[in-house]
Amino acid sequence: MTIPKTLCIAGKNRVAVQALRLLDELDLFDLKVCPVQSDTGEDGWQPSLKKEAARRDKSLITLEQAYRKPGLIFLSLEFDKIINVKKFDHTELLNVHFSLLPAYKGCFTSIWPIYCGEVASGVTLHLIDHGIDTGPIIDQETIALDESVTAISLYELYQDCAIRLLEKNIQLILDGDFNAERQPPTQSTYFSRKSLSYISPEINFSATATQISRHVRALFFPEYQTATYQGMQVAKCVTLAERSKAKPGTLLSESGSTMTFSTIDFDVELIKFQP
Repeated sequence: MTIPKTLCIAGKNRVAVQALRLLDELDLFDLKVCPVQSDTGEDGWQPSLKKEAARRDKSLITLEQAYRKPGLIFLSLEFDKIINVKKFDHTELLNVHFSLLPAYKGCFTSIWPIYCGEVASGVTLHLIDHGIDTGPIIDQETIALDESVTAISLYELYQDCAIRLLEKNIQLILDGDFNAERQPPTQSTYFSRKSLSYISPEINFSATATQISRHVRALFFPEYQTATYQGMQVAKCVTLAERSKAKPGTLLSESGSTMTFSTIDFDVELIKFQP
């Protein structure tokens, strides 16, 4: 009888919960679960990995316990700690990162690609090395970023893509039979946990309509933040065909939840956020 390999799912939110369901139903691994410290075992705006592990009778382990388990395959899905690769006895350490690496390493990958005007982002399955999201790439999937995509909708798209990547690559992970390509030194960017402080939530109308729209979409993640106008939360920005004639930031009209403003180039409608 072949003893199944042990795989630890370390992470949080829907992506980790769906990965646990997928891998449990495939019955290919002896599964362990390492939830993030903030996981209370109760569902919130995202489902709890700890709760799903209990429902499926899967053992919880800490990161320190994972380090000490020989041959364990470590799969990070939105895990909240930096991994010390030297503490593992092998190199089958995997991360699903929400960006098209080598771009947008680090944090807030639902915000920065929109804010910077990218036309695409994506999800990357890669090996974990001693750096932050710097390990060799196994596979990627691309997501188009049109003008309807917000930070929260992009986060949900990331999670969907991540599960597809796992489904596609799970047999290769089981067999250890995957090709991983070194990340190129060019087109690489990184944003730290402190980077969001560089984006003020308050809208600056001394900008183009496109810039303001990106600002609103990039910050629209209601569980954490939205763009604001004089402290009022903003859900959406619509660029109008009317060329702005008034000074940027002039309130041109207001009706219900909609306000129209002038900008550097075209007028915009801001729609108030109503929880």
